[in-house]
Amino acid sequence: MKYHYLLNKRISFVKQAFIVGLSLFFFLPVKAYHIRGKVIDPTQKQPLIGANVVVKKDSTTILKTTQTDENGCFSIKDIAEPNISIAISYFGYKGITLHYYGNSSDIDMGTIHLLPETQQLKEVTVIGKRVIQKADKYVIIPSAEEINRVSASISLLNELKLKMPGLRINEALQTITIDGSAPVFMINGKKQPLSKVQGLNHQDILRIEYSNTPDLRHIDDGNGGVINFIMKTPVQGGFIMANTNQAITTIRNRSQLTGSYFKKKSEWSMQYNTTWRDSKKVYDNKNERFIGREYDVIRRQEGLPSTTKDFDNSVLFSYTYMYDPSTMLMASLDLKLHHKKDREDNRIVEQYGSSVERYTKNYYTNSHYTSPSLDLFFKKALSKTQTIELNSVGRWSNGDYTRGMRNSNLYHQENNTHNNSWNMTHEVLYTQLFKTLSTKWGANYSHQVAENNYAENSGKRVTDKLFKDDIYLYGVVSGALKSLGYTVGLGGKMYRNATATRSKTFFRLKTTATFNYAMGRNWSLNYLFMYNPSQPSLANFSNVVQTIDRISVQVGNVNVKPSVWTRNRLLLLFNKNHISSSLQTSYSVTTNPLVNTYQYISDAASPYHGLFMKKTENGKNDRHFNVEYSFGMQNIAQHLSFQLITGWSRFSMEGSNYRHHVSKLYASISLNGYWKHWSAFANIDLAPQYSIWGTNLYSGTKYNYMGVKYHLKNWDFGLRLDNPLTKRGFIQCAENISNVVPSHSEYYISDMANMVELSIQYRLPFGKAYKKANRTLRNKSFDAGVNNEY
Repeated sequence: MKYHYLLNKRISFVKQAFIVGLSLFFFLPVKAYHIRGKVIDPTQKQPLIGANVVVKKDSTTILKTTQTDENGCFSIKDIAEPNISIAISYFGYKGITLHYYGNSSDIDMGTIHLLPETQQLKEVTVIGKRVIQKADKYVIIPSAEEINRVSASISLLNELKLKMPGLRINEALQTITIDGSAPVFMINGKKQPLSKVQGLNHQDILRIEYSNTPDLRHIDDGNGGVINFIMKTPVQGGFIMANTNQAITTIRNRSQLTGSYFKKKSEWSMQYNTTWRDSKKVYDNKNERFIGREYDVIRRQEGLPSTTKDFDNSVLFSYTYMYDPSTMLMASLDLKLHHKKDREDNRIVEQYGSSVERYTKNYYTNSHYTSPSLDLFFKKALSKTQTIELNSVGRWSNGDYTRGMRNSNLYHQENNTHNNSWNMTHEVLYTQLFKTLSTKWGANYSHQVAENNYAENSGKRVTDKLFKDDIYLYGVVSGALKSLGYTVGLGGKMYRNATATRSKTFFRLKTTATFNYAMGRNWSLNYLFMYNPSQPSLANFSNVVQTIDRISVQVGNVNVKPSVWTRNRLLLLFNKNHISSSLQTSYSVTTNPLVNTYQYISDAASPYHGLFMKKTENGKNDRHFNVEYSFGMQNIAQHLSFQLITGWSRFSMEGSNYRHHVSKLYASISLNGYWKHWSAFANIDLAPQYSIWGTNLYSGTKYNYMGVKYHLKNWDFGLRLDNPLTKRGFIQCAENISNVVPSHSEYYISDMANMVELSIQYRLPFGKAYKKANRTLRNKSFDAGVNNEY
């Protein structure tokens, strides 16, 4: 009996010891270990640069992410979880996921083979390091070095622009253009304003999908292409970022506060932007001639020191809920507050026959408006190859606009406009992938109302109500035939414009076609065709006559027709190692262009007898022929990059009573240098690029700058000198070739000459890196239907 008792006691002790030992085994901390490997394309026997590597604890918890380097290699340190999965993916290739259990030692994954996706194999061409050309876009994968040497998303674009043909960036003015037009900005496929892109954590950018071809879906935005930022895989956490750009030599400030947090299936984000500018040395010189009276009226305007004040604020709140990987809902609320006051003083010499009058003119404009908007978006993946998206956007604007003039000869004029307008846009998009091509089909409806209440010199108020309805159906097909990639789109749009008493309805077809031909690994040839009718803005339809000055008035025209822009472009692109070069030629024709025509009113019975009336009309055509060459080198000796752009344009403008031709050369050079935590940059506009609108020829902004930046942990500091060695700052010129009121003007702001600006940015990440949910529809641009610049 005693023996059995002792035996049972010993067995019980062994069980307890075993359980305690087993428990200690499971609860002991696991030694941190490292993971390394190499990713290649076995069909090409080439490393895949920028492949995404994600280490997960489970299906929703991400531990760490990284990308492969120039040799296709990756390394991840300090993993403590014993049970993990490693997912490896690359754009255009089949991803793989490997599982490891009970691991506590370093993992060498060796060489990993990723095979191209069957449906994308023929339409993907690697034309240079980290540059992939698809049928409808270029995919640029930034390296760790490129990301680490810049401090913001716009700076990253500037660093990578050699790989993006047609892209122009001015970091000082924060302007971005593609072939001279503003692009559509997207984040994971969702159209966003530039301010949202400026607030991105650039270190979370996985790749950039760049298209120098306007997408048929966004073609009415007048854009030159699309820049889509694809962000890294989301993990719990977020960041707060604050930056300010303060001029030291004048009153100019641009600041931003951004915050975002991602947890489980939800993301909350907030962004506040403010801009404050107070320029006191603004000049506007102008010469103009009014032809039609017995003698010409010749007016010479000498600009005196004038002021312009801007104060803009905007706040954006957004929430994204990812119900599952195939279902997403997003809502965002945006509020914009705008205040602007301009005061322009001029010395005038006005001659009529032998009579000469000298006086000073004070011209002033004030504008204040409030504009909230609500954007609702839903996306559902119906299957692996089918997706449907719904988007509804509403925006309202309410504001007051004043335009006035006081002359020393006792002439006084003041026009006041109260504007109340709103817009609703609804869109549905269906996307389907096939084995060798992809398709998307969309429908868009927009309804807009603008009500303007006018008064001159505190007199009787006149109300003008304008309506606009657009119905747009479109389809796009992309694919490849061997080495030839193609994207073809066709759309049909019905326009309806109306006032309180009259309406006009038009129907127009739109089309785009792009063909990319890969001529080996480093060369490609691209052809673009566009046919794009465009609708005038609401203000162009107003039939209310408004006074400009004592000898001229202006009015819109409800009978103007949509303009039609037809463009052909041929682009030859070379990209090898550190060298990028392109040669392009383009020819475009605009039929029925909108023109501000002038007519002298000689009818004695007219209430405007003896005045010159400025009226919106359709001209015959505008033609633009352009040749452009660019050459650049990146990472010279790992410390220097530069790009040279030069081109020649010939413009031809023709209307019922005018015909004019002009040719212009343009050139610019940009430089970027970097060493450890320091970077230096410069942009020099040797000759500005010109553009035309109706009978007006405009020069681009000639804006030169240079500066340095320093990166220290979460801080970035910058110092920039704008428009050095000049007294007038930047200059903009305009010429009107009208046969009735020809003019030439020169506008400049001396406050921006030798302007010194200091920038400071602080980024505080918390939790782990994250990205925005995948979104694809756009927030349509808003037309308030008011014109205060005439």
